[in-house]
Amino acid sequence: MRYLHICLFLFWGAYGWAQTNLFVHPEAETYVSQTKTMAIMPIDASFFINPIDFASLSDRDIPKIERKMAYEIQKSMHSWFLKRRKRGKVRVSIQPTIQTNQILQNNDMDPLFVSDLSVTELCDILGVDALVVGNLETDKLLPDFVSVGIIALEMFNILPSSDNNPPNNSATLSLQIYHSNGDLVVDYLKHVEGHLGSSQSSLINKLMRKATRRIPYTK
Repeated sequence: MRYLHICLFLFWGAYGWAQTNLFVHPEAETYVSQTKTMAIMPIDASFFINPIDFASLSDRDIPKIERKMAYEIQKSMHSWFLKRRKRGKVRVSIQPTIQTNQILQNNDMDPLFVSDLSVTELCDILGVDALVVGNLETDKLLPDFVSVGIIALEMFNILPSSDNNPPNNSATLSLQIYHSNGDLVVDYLKHVEGHLGSSQSSLINKLMRKATRRIPYTK
């Protein structure tokens, strides 16, 4: 749960064009049966852009984009789980992200700076049985991530593409679910390339598409 960072444009050659890796703890069903509520932390994020565009950012722009990305991805991840919970596809309750962040703030903690706390300590503070953490790498900033007046959207190629200029974007999501005792129950890695959608919700839906029936907290 380190804080967000900005990096220069790079290619993820090691991931290939598309890849899904999944680890599930052998005793996952036992952990799920012991889980009543799960919390989702702000998701660490990195965006990779052309060095020329990077130079156009000011020192004040970067923290604004970083914080917005962290909370928007957290909110989209919560919506993904909540929608499936309402359909009976998620087996545990999901703590509202507003509540998660407020509890931490009430304890004089910034939700984006909690790396000095263990999973067990965070679960105890939040009153949950499991914790979702992770990070997202993308070379495309979506409109949701950028507040009007911070930077020009055209700089990051987030406007609709024409048929003669198809999008060529990539994103990698690394997601971990820990039990309150600190054990890693799920480690999910998904890399996609191509059209990533026009919002962080559509991006998360694409990245999580194959997770629904494969992680033990869903069914």
